[in-house]
Amino acid sequence: MVKIARNLTLLSLLFVFVSIAQVSQAKNQSREFSVLFRPSSPQNDIASKDFSEQADNGTSTASLIVSHGSVSYSTFSDYNGNGYYRRVVYWFDIDSNKKVNYYVIFYLDSYDGYGWYTSDGFKSDVYTMNGYSPEDGIYMENLFWSGYKQEKEAVKVELYYEDGTLADTYGPDDNPDLSNIKVESIEYDVKGDPFATPTPSPEPSPYPTPTEPATGDVSQLKIDPEKLIIRKGKSIKVSVEASTEGPFGDIPVPNVVVKVRVKNGKGRINISPLTALTDENGRATFTVVAKKRTGNTRVTFMAGSVKSKVTVKVIK
Repeated sequence: MVKIARNLTLLSLLFVFVSIAQVSQAKNQSREFSVLFRPSSPQNDIASKDFSEQADNGTSTASLIVSHGSVSYSTFSDYNGNGYYRRVVYWFDIDSNKKVNYYVIFYLDSYDGYGWYTSDGFKSDVYTMNGYSPEDGIYMENLFWSGYKQEKEAVKVELYYEDGTLADTYGPDDNPDLSNIKVESIEYDVKGDPFATPTPSPEPSPYPTPTEPATGDVSQLKIDPEKLIIRKGKSIKVSVEASTEGPFGDIPVPNVVVKVRVKNGKGRINISPLTALTDENGRATFTVVAKKRTGNTRVTFMAGSVKSKVTVKVIK
């Protein structure tokens, strides 16, 4: 039995739709991945729908098809270099002979005997097609979060008129590149053997050990909270997120060594640990403890050559 749960998140004006799907299969393996849709046009018009054209959207005379599709992989989506990707981007060129509203449904096949599956979470918003143009179409992005151990997937889309009439289907039968797509989720896209059984430590450290850092992939560090005001004798947790820029937004980078440097902090604050490793969500957590002296202290977080600074203010 395949179960799919969805979680919709608004990312930005360009990210018009996000669905998080969790798939539970016979082995009780939890799977999680995201699907993002972004329409494109020569005018860069990404409005979800042109309501002014509703009176002239009859599907009886409209011809709406997917003329071709393509699959691409960004350089940072295969961190361990084994040919399996955590992130896959698809481009589908859509053409019509008149202005018409449409939507797309996404399907995935894991070659596990269950066949194609989809859900409401894999349905895009309604967009407007302005007619024939090689630039008209839709981008779709898969980011595989968990549960995928060097597996192969197939992808297809169904194209519908706004009234629910099926206009076209496009998949591996039309383009072999949409079959046997090699994917693995973020927790397996690491250097070393991701399937090796870890050896338990008799005295485990409360902080991860920085090994095989991925600092070369990092383009920015985000500190949360951005303003730190602490009373004497109190403490606060600080989260530092390492990410890299992608064509559709920031992508978290796991397994990154984040270091701390404190300026003029003697007698004011203590920070631990001084070095930490980002988790699968690209986050490293630090604890700041205010001491007896009040005043401001400058703290710098570093991942390779990327730096981010914050001022810690200790008050009475």
